Amino acid sequence: MKTCIKKENVLTDVQLVAEPPDHLFRYRYNLTPEKRQEILKEWVSEFHEFIRDHRSCDPVNLSVEQTRKDLCSECGAEWETYEDEGRTCCASCGAVVEEIIPVSTQL
Repeated sequence: MKTCIKKENVLTDVQLVAEPPDHLFRYRYNLTPEKRQEILKEWVSEFHEFIRDHRSCDPVNLSVEQTRKDLCSECGAEWETYEDEGRTCCASCGAVVEEIIPVSTQL
């Protein structure tokens, strides 16, 4: 019978996030998603030009965004469990979840 444990806080994805300057949407209330997309596409085009020539004074915040998830050690799927005949099992692969005793309580 397969067994597994919960692998906590595993890095699963990383992406670059660029936040445009506040003035793009200031005083523009109730914009539709389509209009916001149009404004952002125009800003991205201008930002590409900025990267090429380094002359813009617009403040741009760039950051790295991480996605972390709890995963099954057996199949690698996102951690989700179910109960079967008194045992806790991985919802993805069916492996029985091993009970882990924290190191601090093993004295």
